[in-house]
Amino acid sequence: MNAALTGAFVCTLLLVVDSAPQAINPDCVFPFIYKGVSYQGCTTKDHSTMWCATTSNYDSDRRWIECYGKAFNPDCVFPFIYKGETYQSCTTKGHSAMWCATTSNYDSDRRWIECYGRGENVALGGRATQSTIVAGAHALYGYTAHAINAVDGNPDPNASHGSCSHTDYEYGPWWRLDLLKPLKIYAIYITNRDSFAERLNGADILVGNSLTNYGNNNERCGHVSSIAAGTTQAFHCYGLVGRYVNVVIRGRKECLTLCEVQVFAEPESENQGK
Repeated sequence: MNAALTGAFVCTLLLVVDSAPQAINPDCVFPFIYKGVSYQGCTTKDHSTMWCATTSNYDSDRRWIECYGKAFNPDCVFPFIYKGETYQSCTTKGHSAMWCATTSNYDSDRRWIECYGRGENVALGGRATQSTIVAGAHALYGYTAHAINAVDGNPDPNASHGSCSHTDYEYGPWWRLDLLKPLKIYAIYITNRDSFAERLNGADILVGNSLTNYGNNNERCGHVSSIAAGTTQAFHCYGLVGRYVNVVIRGRKECLTLCEVQVFAEPESENQGK
């Protein structure tokens, strides 16, 4: 058996697959059920931004959307203390918009910022490609593993449900998103699969305008030490400008699987002052 076929077989065999700054997304459905619990409003449970289900039962339908379409300001510190109470997420307490402290204790430090306003998730309008696609995914499991799956708006971490990208087992696998024009990127959120999570360890997240080496020479926004199985992790780029977002695993043979990539950005020319 040749090396290419052996690599393909390895990956295929292992594949298991009180007011807000703006109105809540009208597609939200309340109450909704998530992991057996009923939610009457948006939540950050298992996700880095406020989200809701778009049907009454996420557990059965796996349909969701972000409540505001914006990322948390990367300067927020959680938990923080305000008037003696501990807050685990943004709040409207004492303010007309969602806000957070930028230190662990607002009462002593009096430092705060509004939670949102750092861009929209522009990944949904981008074009995705990847180094290879895992061999035999559709024939064996009834789903595809194309690059576009990672920006389909569905963060389902079960690869066998057909909403994750998946390369073949190869040396230096990569995935790339074309945003169609340079943007100021503030945060990139990556959802890891719910099994074989360690495969993503060591991945670099890159942003830039060059397609040299398939875009894998662009500036680094973040580095994945590890992302727990089935969870989402934020990587803050702090206004790094680029048209292309790459995720690449360097220096080893691996399968690269991404179950959702969200990119929060604003136009390059937009005034970012507060």
